[in-house]
Amino acid sequence: MTEAKEGVDLPDCGLTESDVALLADDEELGLEDFDAAAYLKTPEHIAAYLTRMLEGGDDGMLASALGDVARSVGMAKVAEKTGIGREALYKALRDGATPRLNTVNKVVKALGMRMVIIEASAS
Repeated sequence: MTEAKEGVDLPDCGLTESDVALLADDEELGLEDFDAAAYLKTPEHIAAYLTRMLEGGDDGMLASALGDVARSVGMAKVAEKTGIGREALYKALRDGATPRLNTVNKVVKALGMRMVIIEASAS
């Protein structure tokens, strides 16, 4: 087993470090980064996407998802509706960010959405 940087044991798959570096280079492989914003075209899609990210319980993923949605409708438009500067929004809604609840609420409202807390189902 090979130990990953995060401390997780990975099976030895026979790849050398240079093989892994090549695979990690999207340009070398002709791959483009996936951009969820390109697929978030309807309020239903946006609501479903944000709900899934919120259910995941990862602050950084929620921030990133809000950023995806804001980019899909236009970051400048969201900035104007929230009263938050465009650059500040990009920073607050980047992958791994932990925006304040006030910021999240402003962005959600600007997107024409609302967050609701419901009782968790008994398992």
